[in-house]
This record gives sequence, C-alpha cells and structure tokens, in this order.
Amino acid sequence: MKVKMIQTKKAAADPSGTRAMMYEAGKEYDVHEKLAQVFLKEGWAEESKKMKDPEETKDMKGSEENKELKGPEEIKEEAPPEKKKKR
Repeated sequence: MKVKMIQTKKAAADPSGTRAMMYEAGKEYDVHEKLAQVFLKEGWAEESKKMKDPEETKDMKGSEENKELKGPEEIKEEAPPEKKKKR
C-alpha cells in the first residue's frame, strides 16, 4: 500500500521486522499492509493520492477531455509544404 509520511518514523522495512529503516516526512513509500495500517491509524502517514487500484480510476470513455478527440476517420492527412530548390 502506498502512503505519504506526515511524520518521520523509524519502523520495520519488511513484514518480518528483521530490518528497520527511517521513513521520512513528505516522502511516499510502498509499504506492506500491516505497517501501512499502523502508520495511518497513528496519524503518522496518509494514503497516497497517486493512482490506486484500477477499479478506483475513472472510466475514460465519458471524460470531457476525450469528447473533443477525433477518431482516425476524422483526421485529415496533410502533406508537408514542398521546399523550393535552390539553383
């Protein structure tokens, strides 16, 4: 789970807890679920706002940006202007 640290904390770097590392405030980390839950519960981190699971993303078919895009049948192919030959 991706989290963004609010406070700097030293914590386990792996699920077994055999290694520790410093998680710095303001940085994002991809941590194991159990550690993420502790960080969130204690208020030391917040869930990352970056791309989440695919089911949480918008359906792009109806988005405003895509309504103005043209399909291949609507695009005119224009030849580049010809260059004049120098003599």
